[in-house]
Amino acid sequence: MKHGRGWRVGAVMAMVLFLFLGVLELDAWARAGGGRSFGGGSSRSYSAPYRSNRSPVQRDQYRSSQTPRQPATPSAPASQPAGGGGFLRGLAGGIAGGFLGSLLFSSLGFGAGFGGLGGGGGGIGLLEILLFGAIAFGVVSYFRRRRQEGLAGAHGGHYTMGSGGYAGGCGSSYADRTDTAVEEPPELADLQRGLDKVSMVVPDFNVERFPEEAMDIFFRIQGAWANRNLDLVSDLLAPEVRQELQRGIDELKSQGKINRLENIAVRRSEIEEAWVEAGTAFVTIRFLANLLDYTVEEQSGRLVSGSKENPVKFEEYWTFVRPSGGADWQLTAIQQPQ
Repeated sequence: MKHGRGWRVGAVMAMVLFLFLGVLELDAWARAGGGRSFGGGSSRSYSAPYRSNRSPVQRDQYRSSQTPRQPATPSAPASQPAGGGGFLRGLAGGIAGGFLGSLLFSSLGFGAGFGGLGGGGGGIGLLEILLFGAIAFGVVSYFRRRRQEGLAGAHGGHYTMGSGGYAGGCGSSYADRTDTAVEEPPELADLQRGLDKVSMVVPDFNVERFPEEAMDIFFRIQGAWANRNLDLVSDLLAPEVRQELQRGIDELKSQGKINRLENIAVRRSEIEEAWVEAGTAFVTIRFLANLLDYTVEEQSGRLVSGSKENPVKFEEYWTFVRPSGGADWQLTAIQQPQ
C-alpha cells in the first residue's frame, strides 16, 4: 500500500513539474532574441553590464556635466509596478488552508469518501491533488508575471512602433539634463574613458545621437523578426546574431507559428558600456521597453502564447560593434539583466 501511494504521489508531482516547465517554454522565442542572452565578438559581450545603484537621474546629471545641453521638457513619471508580496501571502494562505481542510476531512471520517486515485482511501486524496494543482498554478503565475515586470521608476519619453511605423518622442537617457555638476562615480568615469576610445576608432561617433541610432536598429530588427525575413537587416546583424535569430525563425516556421509584435514603445535608451578591442569599437545600449508580444498558429490564427491585450515590459542590453573603417554598426550580442 505504501509503495502504491508513493508511486501515485510521484506521478502527480511529475505532472506538476511537466506543467510548470511546459508553460515557461511557451515564451521561448518571444520577440527578437526570445528574452535570452546570446552573441559574441568580444570578451565582454556575454555578460550584462554592471548596474550602478545610482538612479538614472544621477547618471544623467553626471553626463550633463561632461556635455551640457538645454534641458528637455520633463515627462510624467511611469507608474510603479505592483509589489510581489501579495502572491507569497496568498500562496502561503492557500497551502495552510489546504492542509487544515485535509485534516478536517480526515478527522470527520471523510477520507474514504474522497478516496485516492486508485480508490479505497489509501492513496493520495482529492484535497491533496487540488493542493498540488493550486501550488503549481501559483508558481507558474508568479514566474510569468515576473517575466513581464519592468523596472520601477522608469521615466523619460518614449518611442513607439506600430503598424504605421514610428511615432512619439525619443526615450534617450540624454534627453533630461541639468547643468549641475555632480561627483564622478567610478563606473561613469570608466564609461567616459570608453567613449573617448570609441571616438578615436570611429571619428564620426556622436554620443548624443547614438542611443537614437541604436533605437532605429532595434525597431528594424524587431520588424524583420516579426516578418520572418532577416534579409531586410542583413547589414545590421553580426554573423553569430543572425545565425541565432534565423534558428528561432526556422523553429517557429517548422511549428507553424508566427510571433506577433505590436505597439512597441521604447521608454528608455541609454549607453551603458563602451570599449575598444583590437581596433574594434563596442557600445552597449540598455533598452527599457514594452510591447504586445504573442504567438499564433499560422493557419488558424489561434493564440498559442502571450497576450493580445496586456503589454509585456522588458529590459535588455544590446551590444553593437563597428570595426575600424567599417561603414555600419552591427548587433553582436543581446544580454538579459543579471
